Order: sequence, then structure tokens, then C-alpha cells
Amino acid sequence: MKFLASLLALCSCTKIQANEDDQNGLDNDQPDGPQSQPIIRDNVTSAKSANINSATIATFSINRFNQKKYENNEVKEYLLKILSRYDFIFIQEVQDESEEFIHLFIEELKGMTGKSYKYKLGKASGRKSKKNQLMFLYRDSLFTLIDHYQYQDNDDKFERQPFIAKFRSNKLEVEEFAVIGVCLHYDSVEAEINHLASVHEEMKNFWGDIPTLIMGNFMTGGSHISKTKLRETALQKDSNYVWFVDNIDTTVLKNKYCYDRIIGYGNITENIQLDSVKAFRFDDEFGLSMDEAKAITDHYPVEVVIGPKVFSNDVEEKPANSFSYAIDNNDLNHIEVDFNDLKISEAEVEGVLSIGSFNVQRFGEKKMNNEFVVKHLYKIMERYDLVLIQEVQDQDLENVPNFVENFRKATNKDYEYKISESLGRKTYKEQYLYIYRRDLMEVFYNDIYDDGDESKGEDTFAREPYIMHIKSHLLPANGIILVGAHIAPKKVAQELEEMVKVHAFIKEKFSEGISVVFMGDFNADGSYLSNRKKEKLTFFKDNDYKWILDEDTDTTLAKNDYTYDRIIIYGQALNEMIIADSAKAFYYDEAFSLTNEEAKDISDHYPVEFKIGKRKSHDEL
Repeated sequence: MKFLASLLALCSCTKIQANEDDQNGLDNDQPDGPQSQPIIRDNVTSAKSANINSATIATFSINRFNQKKYENNEVKEYLLKILSRYDFIFIQEVQDESEEFIHLFIEELKGMTGKSYKYKLGKASGRKSKKNQLMFLYRDSLFTLIDHYQYQDNDDKFERQPFIAKFRSNKLEVEEFAVIGVCLHYDSVEAEINHLASVHEEMKNFWGDIPTLIMGNFMTGGSHISKTKLRETALQKDSNYVWFVDNIDTTVLKNKYCYDRIIGYGNITENIQLDSVKAFRFDDEFGLSMDEAKAITDHYPVEVVIGPKVFSNDVEEKPANSFSYAIDNNDLNHIEVDFNDLKISEAEVEGVLSIGSFNVQRFGEKKMNNEFVVKHLYKIMERYDLVLIQEVQDQDLENVPNFVENFRKATNKDYEYKISESLGRKTYKEQYLYIYRRDLMEVFYNDIYDDGDESKGEDTFAREPYIMHIKSHLLPANGIILVGAHIAPKKVAQELEEMVKVHAFIKEKFSEGISVVFMGDFNADGSYLSNRKKEKLTFFKDNDYKWILDEDTDTTLAKNDYTYDRIIIYGQALNEMIIADSAKAFYYDEAFSLTNEEAKDISDHYPVEFKIGKRKSHDEL
């Protein structure tokens, strides 16, 4: 909808004001469109609250939320319990055009929680007889509705028109932000996602370039849209949009699709606590069968916490080797780990980033449930500010979140993770896992490189590389790109040569000169890659690519001394920041006085590592 000045001059459109003074705490006036004068409660100021709080925000598709569902007392009770978790929630599939039950439902929520809520219900939309409404529900002690409108879809791009609102909070660090709420149609997912970019641009014309959340049921899974096509949509190709929900099962059904999404734009992305991003599995929480859960809805709510900026250096750290921690991985066995018996620790050096790559052989539930393995892995991983782990086997994400959470608690450092989908052509599949300190760096992009359609024989990699873009005050201004790869032993030369195309993709997507780190188990030695074949590789012939590990570095626990694991650097800016003599393998068997068999219980590879920072003299290091 384009509001031309001439049209505004001719039209006497009545702006419907949000009834923020409703004494019962409820509000649902319908707007005609974006308002030129924001509606602001008298007691709200633009000053930031002295005490920065957090707020839990969610999106929830409640299947056919109508009078019948409201009158089912058991279902209603569970819905009230679920909604009580949230300070702000965007709800889809409401069916109450006459508002016969929704205000009663909110009153019951108020009574149960003792908190005051307001809501804004959109107009019913849909091309067929089944029409749904979108709704914002929020605690008015934390949020004030400033303006709102339903997208004027004159070209009929959407089955259900997005509902858009602008909020202010005097309790959060993000004082003013917009939310674009959507419920996309399964038959037109790709087209509707692409048009959301235009919806956002129009919104910015009305309200300016303010922080924005785009959330709702995107139907991004299964046959509705392929991963390749999703990557090509406008909101995925533009790195200004951060997709916080990925690789999460958001449905109650037997499939494990990530339908529901939360996308951030602007500095609100800095305030989302990454470890809070999850689906709330209410069936597990309340001990419900699938049929009982589906009676409530067929989707899980997806939630995030907004609070103080996560990019900070204020994390208080305990000295190494000074703690004992009990690991409780929910369904896994309870493990008591005493870290005082491991004496090796590398002291943190201010101004330096330590980066590692570690192939943890078959890293799945069994290893994460092994006390001996876990405590040594934690001590190895604590050496790094960022580490790429290969051969992860946790397709359903039943173990990795707990493993990282316990690692965070054990070290008292602010570690976060990004994990790929399961990769591999046969029944054996594995994942890549980046674990990094988010107080030292920020992730702006992470995705699997798409090398073609496997069914058509177009793909080259058995396990496609996992690409991540990070920024930090300790890195070049535009950050660096990490390319993690586990190269197939039988196709080392072919896959390493294909990395040239990966780099071309990076140059096109980011910038020509951005620094890149290629690392992982490349199987780049011995019978897998002879010196003759290696010398023919573009990455080896081109002097712009620096193989920073010595050729005689032993990276395996086998009887051979092959350099299977590699780190290759591209970019002068990054090369100039590498600390001298920091590129090496970490021989944890020697460091922890382990036998060969004990060490192999952890992995059959050593981690490889290097440091980035301001060059210092030998005495300073």
C-alpha cells in the first residue's frame, strides 16, 4: 500500500487510535493503516530504564483457535499455561471476528498470572471460506503499542496479509521496534517470503529504518520449499536479516520440520540471547500423548529472550583448573566431573583469538555420556575461543544443546554454538558444529554450501562445507569467513579443487577481499593425497592461500604421522594478524598423560589450532 501525499490530502481517513487506557487491560481497535502521529501512553518516556530487564518473545500457531477450542476446558488450561511463559507473543490462526471469546480468554490469563495484558487482533483474511486472524498479545507493563496496520495486499501476493505493529518498551535496551507477523500459505511459500522484503521496505517508508522482528509460521519445511530455494529467497540472501530459528523441530507431528521462524533485522539482533532460541515442547513438558498435544495445536511455540546486548566483554571468568562441575544431560546419565585433576590449561591472552578444528570421531550420544571423554573434551575445547568440531551425530539435537550448556557452566565462559544439518550420501551421516565465545565475536551468517542436486549427480562434496561469517574487534573490520569441511578420503583432490568454487561463492556473496579460513579434516596426506596431486591443486599453487600448518605436523593418533587436518588462510589482512608459531596440533595424549587407547577413546585425531591478534614481542607472549 503506497500512501501518496496527494491521496492523503484528498482522503479523510479516520485513524483509529489504540485504546491504551482501557481499564481492564484489553485493547483491540482495528486500524485503517499506518498512522502519521504515533499513539503513546502518557506515562511512557523515551528515557532508557535504569534497570535493563529481559522479555521472552514468541510466535505460536494455534490451529483453529476458535470458540470450540476455547470451550474445551482441558485445552484452554494448557493454552493458558503455555501463554503464561511469555511477555510478548504473536498468535496465528485465531477465528473470532466478532470477538466473542478472545477477550474472555485474555481475562482468564490475567487472572491466572496476576499480570496485565493487552492484545491487538487483526482482520480476518484468506482467499477461501476458512479465514484466520493474526494477534499480538503483550504485557502492557513492558510494552506499549504505538502504531499498527494490516498490509494492503492490492496485488494479492499473500493468502493471509501480514499484520504489522510498532512497539515501545521503557524496560528493555531496545526501546522501539516493529514486528511483522505472518502466516504463510503452504502453496506459495517461496513467493510470499520473497514479497516480505517489499512489505518490510514499505514499513520502513512509514516508520523509518527501525529494528524489526519478522515472525510466524513460514511453512519452511518438507515439500513446501526446498533448502536450495529457501537460500535463494530475498530474506536469506540479504545478510541484514538474521534467521534465529533453524534446525529446530517446530511441529507436534512425526516430521521434524522447522516451519515456524523468527527473523531479526537491525540492532535488535544484538539483544537476542542466542541460547534462548528454542521451541517449547509442551507435550514433553506436560507429559502429553501426540493426540493430546494435537488437540491443543499442531505447532510448538518458538521463543527467544530479548535482553542486554550479548556482544560484550563483561563475562566473569574463573581461573582454569579451579572448578568442579556436575554434568546433567537430562536423559543422559548423571556425570560428576572434577576438572582439578587436569593440570594443562592455556592462559587467556588479552587481545588474542584462539581458533581450533577438531575431528571428534563419531561424536554422538555415547561419547557425550562418557565421563572420561567429556571431561577431557571440555579441557581441550576450553583452549579455544572458536572451534569447529566434525563428525557430530545428533540429528535430532537431543544431546548437543546440553553438552554446550554444561560446557558453558563448567568454564563460566559465554559459549554458543551453530550446528549444520546432517550430511552424507549414505546411511552414515554427520554434522558440523561451531562452538564459539559470543562475548568475543558475533555471527552474521551460517549455512551449508549448496553444490548442486545430489539426485541429478550435480554435487561434488560428500559432506558440503559449512560456512560461517563472524565479526569481532579482534578481527579485520569486515570480519572473516570460516569454511569447515570434512573431505571424503576417496575424493580428496577433487573436493579440494571444488573449494575454488566455494571461495568464488564467498567472494560474490560477501566481498572480493574478505579473509577466509578453510579448516577441517581434509585427509590431505598419505595415500589419499600424494605430493604430486597436492602440487596440482589451485589452493596449493596460488600463493594467496597459506597452508599454515607445517607439512610434518602429525594430526592423527594412528601409527602414521600424516597431516590429515589442515588450516588454509586467504587474505593479507588476516595473515598479518596470525601469531608466530601458533599454528600447530595439540597433543592432548601427552598433555594429559594418556595412553594411546585412552586418547583414542576421545578421538583418532588431534585438534589443530592457531591464534589471531596483535603481534607481540616474544617476551610479551
